[in-house]
Amino acid sequence: MPGRPPLGLKPFGQYAFLLFSAGLFNASIFSASILPLSTAYSVCEGLGFETGVDKRLREAPIFYLLYTLLIVAGAGVVLLPHFPLVKMILLSQVLNGVLLPFVLIPMILLINRKDLMGEWVTRAGSTWSRGSRLPSSSASRWRLAPTRSEGCCINDRSRDHRE
Repeated sequence: MPGRPPLGLKPFGQYAFLLFSAGLFNASIFSASILPLSTAYSVCEGLGFETGVDKRLREAPIFYLLYTLLIVAGAGVVLLPHFPLVKMILLSQVLNGVLLPFVLIPMILLINRKDLMGEWVTRAGSTWSRGSRLPSSSASRWRLAPTRSEGCCINDRSRDHRE
């Protein structure tokens, strides 16, 4: 029910939910500003555009345009009425897990190149350790993907129990 503190916080005191709420608010404010910023940095550096919050708008127009668009798009999605936010959070995490091997394998290959990494190249043992964990991690994500995308929204479950 809206407006009620989570019951799991009850053993920690009457006002524990206020501390929890303040932490959640802090995390959301930081993520709403830092995630678009890091994305703008990554995209602009990858494409060769000037980046940096220490630059003026005239010096890095693409960077600031992308940063602004990402913030506006994120706020716009959250403000859409009846948008399944919890379902989108779950689907984004499943997508993150499914795409992990496609990012991690090239990264492991790059960190093993002596010509690229120099003295910081990884040892064979740590490469084998990372590589051996990847199949099991990926398999578990592929197995969970269909169950998480089949309407497992918290709001959907609460509606089913009221009917």
